[in-house]
Amino acid sequence: MKKIMLFVVAGILIFVFGFLAGSFWMSMKFVGSFGVGSRDSADLSAGHFSGESFWAFQYFGGMSVSEDRLKPAPQGKGQLQVKMTYNQGPAAGVKCKMFLNGKFKTSDQTTDANGILSFRLPEGKWQVNAIQCGGWINKPAGDMMLVLPGQRRWDMSYADQYRELRETGKEVAVSNKAPEAPQISLLLNPRVELVWPEKTRLKQKATAGRSKITWKAYPKATDYQVTLHRVTREDRRTTYVPILHKKISGRNTLALSGLAHTHDPKAKEEYAVTVEAYGENGEFLSESQSFDGTFTLTDGNVLVEDMHDTLGSTDQETLDSLYRDRKILDTAETLIKEKMYDQAEALLNKVNVVDLQGKKLLLTGYVHASKGDCKKAQLSFDAAQKKGEECVPDEYKSNCK
Repeated sequence: MKKIMLFVVAGILIFVFGFLAGSFWMSMKFVGSFGVGSRDSADLSAGHFSGESFWAFQYFGGMSVSEDRLKPAPQGKGQLQVKMTYNQGPAAGVKCKMFLNGKFKTSDQTTDANGILSFRLPEGKWQVNAIQCGGWINKPAGDMMLVLPGQRRWDMSYADQYRELRETGKEVAVSNKAPEAPQISLLLNPRVELVWPEKTRLKQKATAGRSKITWKAYPKATDYQVTLHRVTREDRRTTYVPILHKKISGRNTLALSGLAHTHDPKAKEEYAVTVEAYGENGEFLSESQSFDGTFTLTDGNVLVEDMHDTLGSTDQETLDSLYRDRKILDTAETLIKEKMYDQAEALLNKVNVVDLQGKKLLLTGYVHASKGDCKKAQLSFDAAQKKGEECVPDEYKSNCK
């Protein structure tokens, strides 16, 4: 479902943006990718740490509770070690804590001269859910992020990035002997730097015909992926939903004119940008800080959802139909939540675009399940999966479990 790991970077990624708005992909609407989230929902803050200003977070999976609900990790004679590297050398003086087994947190530890964090734990197998860092003595200038080598690649979908880890986390073995090599290795890499939209400036004015997303070329990067998120602001909550991915090679600009868009002066949508950098072998190098600057289109245009980067050569009439039918689906979903089932079904009958039939069937199943007809609901969900909707949101089938 396009809106599930659309709800990780946030998923990948509600903990990656819900648990911590900083690095989790997943505060997106994830019904096939990572999930919905907001900065206001973050439970943890960099203020927990002393040292030079620095905050970074690496999520492995298997955890969905806030830090204040975690117990202190038990002490033992075993060692869990983490190696941290910056600029091909050890990253000393980095202060971090770990979240384990979905219920424990460690005390803060600091990397030694060899870039090693050591945590004392009882012997046995442990699930590492996340590592959070909040201080770096003699930190290099600029924004930094944690990178887990091999977790993300140019040829991987967002769903694949966390498919193996998100249920339980990363399993490591801890024995009473010092490990021959650290169980976990992480890189500290500089972030990709956006030029436009400008950092910390909200709702910058843009036009589909003239404006360009721009970032500084990243060292050793050959390819980039640009993700655009629709920004929704309600009361004190801000939600970011990814609507478009665009892969780019050999340049560090993206003209908005090359993106699928249609005309809807009433929409007045706001967008945020994330840029990821990849090396010549497809390895993930870094990404820009999420959601710092945003922009709006002032020429009456609105971007059309294109999560799979397939609409580049689509004719305008088809783009207009896609946009219209997606708005119908969003409205129908809202009506179902409000228990206005007849009105929702009437709207669903108006959806004609072939590529949206899977989502239409999902919402039809949602209607049946909400009304208590679980047999019809399951038939609709099964038909939706045959149309390419990989997963059914728990919310849709909550009355039929």
